[in-house]
Amino acid sequence: MEYAYEKRAIFDLDLVHELAQRKAAGDRLIVMLDANADTLTGPWTDTFAALQIRHSFASLHPNAAAPATHAVGSKCIDAIYVDEAIPVKRAGYIPIENCLGDHR
Repeated sequence: MEYAYEKRAIFDLDLVHELAQRKAAGDRLIVMLDANADTLTGPWTDTFAALQIRHSFASLHPNAAAPATHAVGSKCIDAIYVDEAIPVKRAGYIPIENCLGDHR
């Protein structure tokens, strides 16, 4: 089990490194992520804030509760994060029953 955790940690570090390099190069970023953790308060929250990338749904709907995004989950674990330099005009989630898989 520890090996799987190590692989995930390495992926996470590589992703953060790549995103930071692209931001430094002036790229505007959009990241679609199945985080397997709460996307509003979980481990990616501070990382994306430091990179000036915002949760698209939460940025447009700050007073709305983001829905659970896995069919049997209780948290919003899937999100689209958008560079602060890119305007977000609409953001939302479709009903789980309209999805082909087990995520919104």
